[in-house]
Amino acid sequence: AFYRISEDLGAAADKVLDAVKELELYNPNPRPLQAFGEESGAQRCLLHGVWKLMFTTAADATFSKDTRRGDADVSNEVDAVAGAVTNCIAFKAMEGEQPPVLEELRVRLSATAESDSRLALTFRYVKARVTKFFGIPLGGRRLTLTLPVPGPFLTRILSFFTRKPPPR
Repeated sequence: AFYRISEDLGAAADKVLDAVKELELYNPNPRPLQAFGEESGAQRCLLHGVWKLMFTTAADATFSKDTRRGDADVSNEVDAVAGAVTNCIAFKAMEGEQPPVLEELRVRLSATAESDSRLALTFRYVKARVTKFFGIPLGGRRLTLTLPVPGPFLTRILSFFTRKPPPR
């Protein structure tokens, strides 16, 4: 996916992923998802908390001031008690400019531990914080729109009519 953006980015991503594979051998936490989705998750699950992304394999979550989309801070909020992850993208205003129309995206996912180190994710909804609505400035205010993600909803409808359990 990174090679679609540029050869340099693709090569850099390959180097990062190779380094991650090497470092996995030295991981002192063989069970980072221990207690994920349980009442004790906040105390016992190492993934619980806020994580600022320095690198991601999701090319659509890669932002830079040198791109048309602009720069953004990207993070994840992991709630190991509720079994939920929120992907957060806070778009930055260009120097000397007004805040962007789309100021922030928060994508909510439910998560289930598939193993000691892997989560299964299901997209639930997106919250978009905007500074204009249909091109109309909001006078310094912000409006947050909650949008359902159609995939899980459509899957439930299909499962109901086919009487088959939804795929994992």
